[in-house]
Amino acid sequence: MLAMNFRSSLFPSGFRSTVMVVALCGLFPLSVLSQCESGDTRLRRAKFYTGPELDAQAVVFKEHFVYDPDGVQNGDDPKEITLTKTSIPWEDLLAAEVVVKTAVDKPVRGIYIHYGMDGDKFKPVFQFLYPDDAQRGDLKLYVDKYFHVDATDGKLKEIPFIDCKKYLEDYVATVNVIREKGASPSVINPDEDPIAEWFSYPDNVNSLYAANKDVSVTDPRLVVNCISEQLCNAEMLGVLQQSPDPQFRHLLALNIANGNTDLLDSVLATRPNFYKGMAMDLGHLCPPLCK
Repeated sequence: MLAMNFRSSLFPSGFRSTVMVVALCGLFPLSVLSQCESGDTRLRRAKFYTGPELDAQAVVFKEHFVYDPDGVQNGDDPKEITLTKTSIPWEDLLAAEVVVKTAVDKPVRGIYIHYGMDGDKFKPVFQFLYPDDAQRGDLKLYVDKYFHVDATDGKLKEIPFIDCKKYLEDYVATVNVIREKGASPSVINPDEDPIAEWFSYPDNVNSLYAANKDVSVTDPRLVVNCISEQLCNAEMLGVLQQSPDPQFRHLLALNIANGNTDLLDSVLATRPNFYKGMAMDLGHLCPPLCK
């Protein structure tokens, strides 16, 4: 099992934005929440989504996360966040991994996805993880390279740190969340709201790809989807702050596509291949949300 500990800073030491602070983290017991832990129902994150389920959670995201650069209750009305689905050509993903592998002389073992914004468009920024020899089972973040999907040609490319910093800061500055049904929008709180999610390769991304890649898939892609679920903090693992009631959280789900065609089924996959035709979540939120 991969430990959820990173031994390196996410950004160079000169970066002190409140957007991104990566700390040592682990799995800790969380204190009891009122509504979240009482009653017969306990909300939990889903691991797999069918095509219709993924579509439904994407709608929930758009209903509860909005673009509002003027701030809460200021200026124009909030707008819908656009481009909430990002498609990465698999060959570009492999090429980026080679860049990291060459630099650290170790295999890539995970992908780290930062939440960013470019105007009203969701703009994920990607980094990669590799094994940490000093801490058995842990992963380290390769901090010297940042990648994005270029809007002009759809290719995964390196970007300079200054661009990455702006996208990430703009997410916190311009996105508002409607935390509960009927509530007013509020600003993103980096101590409570997810602002990145990472997925390990051996037991997640590789399994998803292997289950859905066959001879008919000529243009494989990893698709990153913005979704939302109403969750208690206890279901998010390692969060810094508690909330008494379940709130809508920004999460990500991954699926495989063949070009522009998502490889998604309308019914849940069954044993032995649970990843076939599915979208996948349960990526790690710590870091950056660490107790």
